[in-house]
Amino acid sequence: MSEPEAIAEAKERLQYVDCDAMVGFVEDIFVAQDVRTWAKVLSENNPRCEDMIKAVIDYAPKCRIGEAVGCCIDAFVAEDLQEELVDLLSNMILRGTEEHHRHKTVQNLLLIALSNLANEEAAREGTKAMLMKKIRALNSYDWKDLAEMMTEIDLFEEAFVVYNKFKDTKSALSVLLHHMKDIERAKDYACFCESDEVWDMIKACEDGAGNQSV
Repeated sequence: MSEPEAIAEAKERLQYVDCDAMVGFVEDIFVAQDVRTWAKVLSENNPRCEDMIKAVIDYAPKCRIGEAVGCCIDAFVAEDLQEELVDLLSNMILRGTEEHHRHKTVQNLLLIALSNLANEEAAREGTKAMLMKKIRALNSYDWKDLAEMMTEIDLFEEAFVVYNKFKDTKSALSVLLHHMKDIERAKDYACFCESDEVWDMIKACEDGAGNQSV
């Protein structure tokens, strides 16, 4: 059966299923790639929304259709299911195919979602710990863009770890000097960098601070 035929058949089957009964039709929902269906089953008005989300998170790593997975992720984003999106993406990386594990977009979305959660005023310590763990464990994400985003939302320690991991010592030092304002830690860090340039950055920062105090 061709992919268009499979999509059409899945959509037809779903026409005769009540919204609260769709937990048993998760595979069809993925195959159908229908935005309206996703909106219905993930809506808080669906009495079995929580069961649906659990079923989707469990099935997602088994799905081999890239477009279907993308449609699912878009649906979670559209419904602002940030914590659930983290669970979905984490499960795909942990239990999915090698392609899922190494997929740049999946890793980017996971780290962005975790960063947004960590930046909330009531963020749990476990969220920040999980973000740091994923930063260190994953390797395929767009690290420059993510580190810049983390800096913009005041996740300075996390941004520093990203820059340091990918050996961008100047940017890592800049976070310490200009955002964390920790010149002593910057000096300790510079001792491990084989570069005169980082010491020049520290001297410039100290000179700047000295001029401002005059």
